[in-house]
Amino acid sequence: MLAIEVELLTGRYAATAHNDRARAEWPPHPARFFSAFVAALHDREPVDPAEREALLWLEQQPAPQLDVDLDVDERVGRREVRSVFVPVNDVTLVGDPEIGLRKARDNLTTLESGEQTKEVVTEVRKASKAVRNEERKLVKFLDSQHIVLTRSSKEDLKRSAALLPDRRTRQERTFPVVVPKRPLFVFLWPEAEPGEHLEALSRLCDRVTRLGHSSSLVRCAIVERSLEPTLVPHETGEHVLRVVGPGQLEQLEEHYARHQAVAARVLPARPQHYGEPEADTPQRPQSIFSDEWIVFERIGGQRPLASRGTDLAVALRRALIEIHGERDLPSVLSGHGVNGGPAEQPHLAFVALPWVGHEHADGAVQGMALIAPRSIPPNDRESLMRLLAKWESERGDVNDDYAIELGTPSGLGAPLQVRCRRVEVARRR
Repeated sequence: MLAIEVELLTGRYAATAHNDRARAEWPPHPARFFSAFVAALHDREPVDPAEREALLWLEQQPAPQLDVDLDVDERVGRREVRSVFVPVNDVTLVGDPEIGLRKARDNLTTLESGEQTKEVVTEVRKASKAVRNEERKLVKFLDSQHIVLTRSSKEDLKRSAALLPDRRTRQERTFPVVVPKRPLFVFLWPEAEPGEHLEALSRLCDRVTRLGHSSSLVRCAIVERSLEPTLVPHETGEHVLRVVGPGQLEQLEEHYARHQAVAARVLPARPQHYGEPEADTPQRPQSIFSDEWIVFERIGGQRPLASRGTDLAVALRRALIEIHGERDLPSVLSGHGVNGGPAEQPHLAFVALPWVGHEHADGAVQGMALIAPRSIPPNDRESLMRLLAKWESERGDVNDDYAIELGTPSGLGAPLQVRCRRVEVARRR
């Protein structure tokens, strides 16, 4: 098991949702957390090979579970978003070079947040290609602006003056924030065994200082304690989080080589539905016997009381042994082992069915039942059904719907007449 705990040191999480610039991302996305690891990996040169191998191993793991506070009060937990106008870069020279990329990114986000049909997947590929093209155009344009002016004209001076902070134009920005009640959350991989990568992952955790916006300071640590996730991968879950897969580290490194933390970019990731874990339904206690009862209804003879149930069970068992003939019954049917002693495994039960549970019940036996154990082999169950069919055909009264005389149990003056009701499913209360 691998569990990485993240503590929000300021009690707040500042990260913009990828599909809604006015809302904060919550719960935190695993892909964003992986990117924080990659940033920690490259904060030292040269890159530690062991740390890189650890991230290559981590991206191969399935989507993690989360232990996170899902009860975020919209009135308190999410800060009201207000527009802030931030001085932009040298727009006097470049205008707004990011406009094309922003439109391409917005289009890609809209497509990725929708249902991923075959047609939508095709459009996502096209939109991703358009984003890459806009990124290349922006990088090329920015490279072209590194010009050494050999002569300053009036126009150059005017442009230079426009770069002063108090003269720069402003562009609208939003900084949505979530303030959860519990400023701790954990990414959990229950089946992962980091082994030799544990030490390298621990070093990376020590160097992760923020998650999301630079104001969202965090502490990360690998923990070893029992955890119950509140959010798990689920095919129909209501939350859609961005997660990573094989090749994520290389994609992030390739994207950085293009944007150099200057141009706009889109986090490479794949969507994963998450939902709350299903509650474990406690197993209902079960006996060794099945729920299928072969019931014989009493249709004539005396009405013995429940106290004679043992005698009736013995009479029913003897009747089956008698109709079976000289061959030995299987132990699961007879209740005896090969040596004549009690059978060691569960065997067929012969049960009296008295009338009880009613205000006018008198405790008289209304029928008998055969109850097979749950573990009865199929061939033995087939033998039992053949035996019952033989008993019914040879001893039953054809003119009376195959009524059978059970014999004269000890102490009863007249035989008990029964009729097979076939297989009944026992109702549990």
